[in-house]
This record gives sequence, C-alpha cells and structure tokens, in this order.
Amino acid sequence: MTTNKKTGKGDSTQYVRFAREFKAQNGVMCFLIDFMPGSAADGLEMAVIRRASLFQRYFDCDIIIFTNLYQSRITEDTQRQIELGRIQRLKVINLYDYVQGINRNGQNTSQIEPVLPELDPSWKIESGREKHDTSVTDKNGKTVMYIRRYPSGQGVDYICYYTKGRLSRRDTYDLLGFISRMEFMDPTDGTILQRVYLRPDHSVALMERPGHGLLPGKNANDYAIDLLDRKGNTALHFFSHDELIAWWLLTMLRDKSVLYMLICDRPSYYQRSFREFGKRKEEYSNIRTICIPHSRHTLTEDTLNGELSYNYGYLADRSVNMDAVCTLTDWQRDDIVNRYGDNDRLFAVIPHFLDPISNPGHTSLASNILPPHSMILVGRLTRGKGQFEALSVLKKVLQRVPDATLHFFGKGEDEAVLRQKAAQEQLADKVFFHGFVTEMPPVYDQASLLLSCSMVEAFGLVILEALFHGCPVVAFNVRYGPSSMIKEGEDGYLHPLGDLDGMAAHCADILSDEKLRNRLSDGARKIAESFLPSAIAAKWAELLGAVLPRRKQSASSRE
Repeated sequence: MTTNKKTGKGDSTQYVRFAREFKAQNGVMCFLIDFMPGSAADGLEMAVIRRASLFQRYFDCDIIIFTNLYQSRITEDTQRQIELGRIQRLKVINLYDYVQGINRNGQNTSQIEPVLPELDPSWKIESGREKHDTSVTDKNGKTVMYIRRYPSGQGVDYICYYTKGRLSRRDTYDLLGFISRMEFMDPTDGTILQRVYLRPDHSVALMERPGHGLLPGKNANDYAIDLLDRKGNTALHFFSHDELIAWWLLTMLRDKSVLYMLICDRPSYYQRSFREFGKRKEEYSNIRTICIPHSRHTLTEDTLNGELSYNYGYLADRSVNMDAVCTLTDWQRDDIVNRYGDNDRLFAVIPHFLDPISNPGHTSLASNILPPHSMILVGRLTRGKGQFEALSVLKKVLQRVPDATLHFFGKGEDEAVLRQKAAQEQLADKVFFHGFVTEMPPVYDQASLLLSCSMVEAFGLVILEALFHGCPVVAFNVRYGPSSMIKEGEDGYLHPLGDLDGMAAHCADILSDEKLRNRLSDGARKIAESFLPSAIAAKWAELLGAVLPRRKQSASSRE
C-alpha cells in the first residue's frame, strides 16, 4: 500500500478498489461489541464507532453493530451517537431484542409512559434520592417500592420492590413502555436468583439463572438459560451466555447471498461463536472474521511464557475461526507472533485514527477551563489507569512548580477514594475532578501536558487526541501504545513503569520552560498527522481486500 509519509494520506485507489469489490459480493460490515454506548463511551466502544464512521465514508458499505448485553434504551443510545456527530447512520442488532421479539424500526427516543402498579392507600409517597425519583414506604416507615426515572423526568428506568425493607425484585422498563426484564433477588444478601425477559405482549421470552455462567467462558452447574416459545414451553436450553450468543449469530448470519465481514473488538463473549464458525466452514463460507486485541494477552508482563488471559484465548486456539488478527502496534503483533506463530492467520498493524472533522482544533465551548501549569489525566477513574500514581507525581512536581494543578477528566469507581487520598496528601486544592466531558478539544488546547500513568495501554486514543491538539504527553512506556506515538523529546517523554521521579522531573521541565513546551507542542501536531483517516482507511482496505478471498483459498488448499 502506498502512503504519503509527509501528509499521512493513503492511496485513494486502495479503498476505492476494495469498496467496489466488497459491494459486488453483497458485503456487510459487522462490528461485534458488548453494548451500545450513549453519551459517555469507553475508549474501546468509541474506537468502534469511529471505525464504523470511517468505513461508511471511505467504503460506502452497509454497517451493522451487534451487541450482546441487555439494554432497555438502546434506541436512545444509538440516536445519541448520531446526534453527537460520531456517525451518520447506524443499524444495531441486540441479542435480547432478538429473543424478545422487539421491533424498533421507526421507534423514537421518547418512552411511552408505562402503566405503574397501584399503591396501597396507607403507603407514604416521597421524593427519592434523585430529582424525579419516587420513594414509597409503608406505615412502619420501611421502603416497599422505589421508582427510578431518568434525569429528564421522562420515562421510568426501573422499579425496585422490597420485602421487609430489603430489595427482592427489580423491574426494568423498555422505551416502548412495557416491563422488559424482571430480576428476583434473595432479600438476605441481594444475590440475583433469576432474570426473566418479557416480550412486548408480556409473555416470557427468556429465563436466566445467573450463577457464574454469565461470565465469559464459565459453565456453572447452577446456571441455565431457557428460551421459551409463546406457549411457555422451553424451546432451547443453554448453559452459558456465550453459548446463547453463538446460537444467535449462527441464526442471524445464515444468508449465503450476503458476505458478512465480522470485526470483533470484544472477543470474550464471541470466541465460542467463532469456534462454531470454524466447525461449520462449509455452511458458513460467507463469513470472514477479524479480531482486534486491545490489551496485553497475558495476565503478567511476561508475554512469552505468562498465563494467557481468557479474553485472548483465540490467539492460541486454532479451532477458533479467525481469518486475520489486527493489532494496533508493531510491538503487540511481534509479541503475539513470537509466542503463537501466525496460526494460518493474516496479521496486520492498523492504529486508531483521529478525524479533524470531528475533532476541530479549537472551539468556543467551555473557554478558560484550566489555569496555567495544569496537567490533565483523561480516562476512567479506576486502578489500572494510574490516577494514584498521578497524585504522587503531582506532589513531586509541586516542589519545583508550586502553582501546578492536576485535573481528572472521567468517571469511575475510584473517584471517592481518589478524593480522600488527595485530601490526605494535602493536595485537595491542587486536584480537580471534572467528570465526563463530551467536548475535549478546549481541554487539550489549554492543558500544559497530558499525564498517562496507565499500567497497560494497547493504544491510547486519548494520547493521540492530545498530540493532535499540540498537548505534550508524559507517559509510562507500557505495552503497547504510548511508544508508537510518543517520540522521546519530540512530542513528549516515556518512562519505565513506576518511574515516578523521572516522570515528575519531565513534567516540571515542561511546566516551567515555555520554549520546551512550545517545541514539544509543534512536534506533537506533526506526529499526529500520520494518523489521519485517509491513511488508516487505506491500511484497512489492504487488510480487508486480502481477507475477502481467504475462505475460498483455504478450501482449495485443502483439496
């Protein structure tokens, strides 16, 4: 493939040729993830939406996103992606919608007001914890019901029922206004005993006894899924969630007049499906499969001999049908091939991209967010992202730059603990929590530097976004992404994992030396140019074009 190294633009004939061939074979591009993100999207889901948008623009192909987790407001979440300008059009097919027989064609995002249960006249109705919620207590003051509405006040999310003041049942309402899921709990400890999924006509479609079987790859004796017909009889029985997914995909992708290109970013629940495709290659000769590993494939740093993470079992398992593996960096590809070989699969290295159209250089939104000498850390507030290490770095930086501040952008389960830790370290007036911010460009524009303390980072889209806006990056040199974007002394600095002293020293250098900061900023913008959409589209066209004829070649080679 030809790529102009100066502009980062790919050879347009590459993706034009693939688009023509894919359309001639009645191709449909399918992305497999767990759920459809709404306004706030994890990095991985965001990468999938962006890639789908890229394929629409350059390949002009039909796109379907398959999701396997229950979502009662999936129409609203899908529409939100379009409203935010992340993608032009989108078809989403959800496992639970399929088994529940829910037709969302033409559905708007306003919930049909459901019929709520009648209340005992002796019960007391009060405002709940949130503005539009309702709490219901009996004459003894014990909670019997809690009605959770959405922040807008429009529509019911769920209703919790209590037995002797303890949660015993939760009903979740669909946007169409009916109870779509009922969860029954053990009132003594809150353990979910059973989930029941209903059709719009209120008949039971699916019964699930969770146990441990909802975890990918786990089969537990106390786990079961029963798919019921409209007479209430068990039509099919499954022992795990991934077994249910495999049945669903095998059913959905039988049309041999269509060539389905499956791209999987969340392999944990889909490995069984790909194994079934491998067993039935002749029956599903219209399927092409590509997996994208987004993290280290082992549980430890030892990628050659360390224990393999279940999520990446397909790398070692030849029975899992896989036409290609697409890594985000050369380092990750080399680690995988060095350990497993290629297992008769194509390997390609295609990083994420950043689109100038959806990431304008400047915006008037939220001006003057950050003070001078501000460091930012963007991502979910959870242990693996290194926020606690960032606090330690800040404490060291303050010795040289007394007015330095640290700003967290994101939400997560560790926020309360982080706030407490900042207070304990007497950093409360130097650390700020901004939550999830949809429009990040002004943040990158105003920040002095991005701090990346992640323990594992397959690529790090946040790093690319920061560089695009001329924001230097100081990061741990972990597997795999930072070193593919950060060139030492050109756009930032890399440090061995745990080197807090070195990281703090470079942060202080950038904050205190305006000339250094400006030079790194210029370098950041230049390096980001190599990740423009056209160059990445050409790389994808090359891989997809090579995958198209593979099934036919594999069959002929066996003969």
